[in-house]
Amino acid sequence: MRSISSIDELFGISDNALFHYKMEGFQFNYTYLPNPAEVSVTAMPVFIALQRLSSYREKIMILPAVSALMLMIEDLGLIPLAAVRYSGSNRAGTLIKAAAATVG
Repeated sequence: MRSISSIDELFGISDNALFHYKMEGFQFNYTYLPNPAEVSVTAMPVFIALQRLSSYREKIMILPAVSALMLMIEDLGLIPLAAVRYSGSNRAGTLIKAAAATVG
């Protein structure tokens, strides 16, 4: 499941946290979030990640697309993440070039 793997990688969520969030009866849905008081400490990283995704959605709705994209890239630390990967400088450079191309 690539999407869950990506969420784990970007937000630092453990399989245990994902398991507990689901076992507590919550859905993996950023448009409907449970009351934070109902989420266990173990499952809280999942809630926080979904809350961030929800905030990204809000930014997309009110900001120009490029501005919202740049905020998300910065908030997620995608450029440093790309830089530490295999061929990292190329990946990070490509991401920066793509972002710059959308601005200008």
